[in-house]
Formats: sequence, structure tokens, C-alpha cells
Amino acid sequence: MSVRFQSRTIAVVVISLAISLGIGFWAGYSYFRGATWYDEQFRDNVALTQNAFENLFSEFGDILGGGSLDEENLRELQSWVEKTSVQSAKVTFLDENHFDLWDWTSDSLELFEDFLEDILATVRTRSEDEKTITMDQDSIDRLENVYDDLKTFYEHVFPVDVLEEGTMWATPHYSEMDAAIGMLSRFKEDVARAWLILPVLSGSAAPPPEVQARELLIEAVGEDYFVEYFEFKGVQYNYWEPDAWLTHIAYSYHIQVGNYTATREVYFHFDKMNRFIGSQGVPPADNLMPFKVSKEEAINTALGRVTQSYLEVEAEILFVKRSVNDVPLNKYVWQVVFYLTKKSAPSGSVIEVLIDLHNGEVFDVARLAWTSM
Repeated sequence: MSVRFQSRTIAVVVISLAISLGIGFWAGYSYFRGATWYDEQFRDNVALTQNAFENLFSEFGDILGGGSLDEENLRELQSWVEKTSVQSAKVTFLDENHFDLWDWTSDSLELFEDFLEDILATVRTRSEDEKTITMDQDSIDRLENVYDDLKTFYEHVFPVDVLEEGTMWATPHYSEMDAAIGMLSRFKEDVARAWLILPVLSGSAAPPPEVQARELLIEAVGEDYFVEYFEFKGVQYNYWEPDAWLTHIAYSYHIQVGNYTATREVYFHFDKMNRFIGSQGVPPADNLMPFKVSKEEAINTALGRVTQSYLEVEAEILFVKRSVNDVPLNKYVWQVVFYLTKKSAPSGSVIEVLIDLHNGEVFDVARLAWTSM
């Protein structure tokens, strides 16, 4: 009796094990088929991206080799840029380890596509009478920089032929991805710089932004004041929102009154056609040095407007367009801040007093509060 029971038990165990193995086999087979499908889709999409890049470079190289722009060639290049961008975006769905790489690639190519759309519109207008527009050397150089940066990125991302030798991106390569994204940043900056060929192609007589910014600053403060207190800081190109502004020209403004010194940034913005958009920090004619109110005098003046006890006081010279209480200023002022609570506290408040640098007049007194999240 006991033996028969054990035999039945063994039989049940064997049958159960066989069923489990069968289920496991089919599950494993199904997984294997899924993994194979995934690998094939990933390889195919990366291969299509590589192929799109090669066609892009072929069209781009033809334009650079000819040294001129015409509507047909630009439209063909734009088409391949768009296809390459879309194809790169598709890879993001298959490569979670390098999502940022393919996302940056697609986004960078979209910027290039927008650039080509603007160039194409200009060429289309100009070519009503001319079939092509011959580029000057500066325009060619700017486009060659765009080509070279994108080519460097391409050769880094596709060191081998995907169909013949596979792809390095089948396994995680985070450091290589970071390097590639850095290359794309340089590419985007050069695309933004290349936008400056737009005024040239359109026949605009607008001077370069650097020249205009210098002239505007000298016009505001005078040549001698400009030479003594301003220092050219640099040029920045907006590749994240070029429709808002394209070129940022910055100057350092060296301020001194008594023992107090400070450096503030003055900047000018220009659009894609080198048209002046606006500036920040340019002192008006009645707001120039020498300033008569010292830091100590500004604090003493501000003390007369504060009735609460405070823990700390700070004072600095800032350019203020409009005060907290909506007083229009557009000038440099003493900003004296009284901390009613500790600066390091998660929440607290201050009293701000704005004072004229020449006569000590109080422009505004405001109470401000903060709360850290």
C-alpha cells in the first residue's frame, strides 16, 4: 500500500515536471523570438539612419562643391535632413540605453532643417531672376563648419557598417554617447552661426552684430566712457530658440564708487537678419560715473526707511528696469537689502531699498518673501 502511494506520487511529480518544462520551453522560445525580432528591428533602424546620413552628406557635399545655392539642391538636402531626423527619432523607441543620443540627433537635425527652410525661402525669392546664388567665401566657410561637425559626429556614431559588421550601440556605451552629444552641441552652434549668411544672401546691408553693438554702446555713453569702463566679453549664438533672437553680444561694465567695485554684463540681441532687437544694462546719459553716493551712504539712507529689526544687510549696484512696486527706472541703482530672517532659512523675508547713485534719492521700498521648496 505504501509502495503504490509513493509510485503515484512520483508519477505526478514527473508529469508536473514535464508540463513545467514544456511551458518553460515554449516561453523561452517565445522570448527568444521576441528578442530576435527586437534585435533585427534595432539593427534595421540604425542601418536606415546610417543610410539617410550618407545621402544627406552626398547632397550637402554637392552644394559645397558647387559653391552656389539653388532651390532644387536645397530642397533635396532639406528632404534628407528631415528623413534622417525622423529615422533617428524612431531609434529612440528601440534603444533605451542611448535614448538621449538619438533624441539629440533628431533635435539637432530639426534645427538644421529650420535653417535650410530660411535659406530656401531667401533663395526662392532671389532666384526669380537668377537660377542660383553664388556664395561668398565666408558663407562657404560657415557651411563647411556645419558639414565638418556633423561628419565628425557621424563617424563617431557609425564607426562600422551596421549591416555588415553590426553596431556598437547594441550594448551600453554611455561615455561614447556623452562624447557624441558634445559633438552635436558644436554642430548646433555652427548651424546658428551659419544663419548669419541669411542677410548676405538676401542682399541686406546691415552691419555685423558686433559692429552694431559697439556703435550703439558708444552712442549711449560716449567714446571716452566706453573705452574706460567697457570691455568686450563675447558673442553667443542662440541654437535653442533662434526665432526669439540669434546673436547675443556681451560687454563687461566695470563699476567703481569709493572702495566698491563690481562688474555687470551689458548685452545686445539681434535677429537672424542682423536686426537689433533690444539691449539690457546700457546706462542712460544721466546715470554715468562718477557716482556720488558711496556704499556706506546708501546703507545709512536706507536705514531711515526700515523700522523692523534685521539680521544682516547687503548693498550692491544693479541695473533695474522696473522695481517690485512697478516703478520704472531703467538705470543703475544702489540695492540695499535688509534680511529680517536668516539667509539660510527655508523661508523668510527682506526689505529692499533702491537708491539713486548721484543724489541718494530713494526710488522704492519693498518687502519680499521667499519659501524654499
